[in-house]
Amino acid sequence: MDLNLTPEEYGSISVFDFISWFVLFLTIRSFFIFSIKRSIYRNLLALLSIIIFMGSIRSEFIQNSLFNFLKFFSVFIYCKILIDECLRDSGFIKIVIKYLKFGGIFSLIFLSIQLILGTVFTFYPDINPNVYIDVVRYPSYFQDPQKYAQYLSMLAFLFLMNREKKQAPGLLNVFYFILIVLAILVTGSRLAFFGLCAGLLIIIFSMRS
Repeated sequence: MDLNLTPEEYGSISVFDFISWFVLFLTIRSFFIFSIKRSIYRNLLALLSIIIFMGSIRSEFIQNSLFNFLKFFSVFIYCKILIDECLRDSGFIKIVIKYLKFGGIFSLIFLSIQLILGTVFTFYPDINPNVYIDVVRYPSYFQDPQKYAQYLSMLAFLFLMNREKKQAPGLLNVFYFILIVLAILVTGSRLAFFGLCAGLLIIIFSMRS
């Protein structure tokens, strides 16, 4: 999903961005249907859009800023589609979690091969310069180790979740969680690691209360 379809001078539009905007054009009407309860979110999104757009056209690099403006809203498009589907079908949430976990496990397998063969094992012809700062930082099937670390830090908590039985996660899930923590250390991203620690602290204090 992080593979670039266009070169950097044309915004580095990724597969994720293309699919998000393509789905928007297919379901354009549903994106403009808001209930009264959700009007606050519509207004906040409109305000945020205006602020980002005004910032983009005032930038010294207007073309790059406008491309980033489009990429920023790819996330909103994806989130709205996902939330609408989950609200429409509660069983779909299980499928989403299942495939998110699968993506995380696949990234760990890819990373383990990369640790053996080196960063030449990748989908990208040009690796992000962040890979070779001070030490080798492994990005798995991402181009940037920072992005990969952020992906892992958010994904890790899915393995601590047990929606059906509402009890402690199984040993296998704990094992995967530990592997993800180790993978974050291999990426060399301190911010993602601190974010993971902050999330764990929130969970610990929530359990005590």
